[in-house]
Amino acid sequence: MEEAKASSFPRRFVRSPGKVELILTAVWLLAAACVYSNVGIDFGYWLLLNGGLLLLGGFWFLRMVVAIFWFAMKPQDRKGLIGRPFRWVALPATVVLTLALAVTHVDLWVRFQVSKPALNEFVNSVPADFAGWEYGRSQWIGLFRVTEAERHGEVVRFITTATWLDDAGLAYSPNGNPPRIGEDTYHQLEGSWWLWYRSW
Repeated sequence: MEEAKASSFPRRFVRSPGKVELILTAVWLLAAACVYSNVGIDFGYWLLLNGGLLLLGGFWFLRMVVAIFWFAMKPQDRKGLIGRPFRWVALPATVVLTLALAVTHVDLWVRFQVSKPALNEFVNSVPADFAGWEYGRSQWIGLFRVTEAERHGEVVRFITTATWLDDAGLAYSPNGNPPRIGEDTYHQLEGSWWLWYRSW
């Protein structure tokens, strides 16, 4: 009985990644989508994402190496691998999808579109003498957590994330390019909305 249990364990291990790994991969994908859909990438979250990916990837790789050796020694068990190939490619496919979304900014565009009504409502409600928020205050505007807000004439700017040494966010500028203060850089997102990167 004990020998049967001992022999069944490696078979279960090499058959394919289990539900726990698939659930953890799905959680990682959702977390990555939240982090990469912001204007910049928060350094702390970036470290957590990469740490989680290393753990998941390391376990996936270990399982794959064991499976290769197991199926080389026991060819009769190969149908277990062939029967669930999608589970073996779940993590690599998730990483590729995440990188594709991050590079193309599709996830950022979707987050912006969902948040656009709330963002427009906020900028239209900001008074002309708006002096900005005090440091440490934050507010959710749509799906963006805004930690700073300021107004320069017709332009309203938000900080939505801290990218280690710099900050990033959105800027609303109805009359052309937003003002360049210090080492600010902008990239037009849509219409009067711009991606704002504030460097020190």
